[in-house]
Amino acid sequence: MKYALAGAVSVAIVLVSPFMGQLQSFLRRSLTTRQYVLLFGAAFVVAVAAAIVIALRRIRTRRALRYGTLAAALAIGGGYMWAIRTPWPEVNAVERVHFVEYGLIALLFYRARLRQGSGAAGTGHDLGLFLEPLLLGFMVGTLDEWLQWFIPVRVGEAHD
Repeated sequence: MKYALAGAVSVAIVLVSPFMGQLQSFLRRSLTTRQYVLLFGAAFVVAVAAAIVIALRRIRTRRALRYGTLAAALAIGGGYMWAIRTPWPEVNAVERVHFVEYGLIALLFYRARLRQGSGAAGTGHDLGLFLEPLLLGFMVGTLDEWLQWFIPVRVGEAHD
């Protein structure tokens, strides 16, 4: 039961993914490329900024380590986004959504694992506390992209 919310959100994302192509097509027809990119960019910035603010407000102990880890995560994420960028801003904008989408899934699985309360979970000494959400988020993303190969208007891409 502890994974109910994370599982439900994961299933919803996978089941809604075939319709996201239609939403993207509608937005592309309704907006200029610049507006389209700004819309996705603004949504990404707001989501990441909100996550950072929430994280910073929750850090109470081992501050230096946790601030450093947060900074490293942002640098790695930013570096990865820079490394996989394409010449097309509208494609890059949509790719940023995957960071938020799969990040949310990983966060929900992480929170569920924290609530488990068994062993060293929550103390920071349980490697599974970090690996499990990462692997489950990866599995959801893989399933999401795999399903898109069977949808006529969508294309599953491994780097997503």
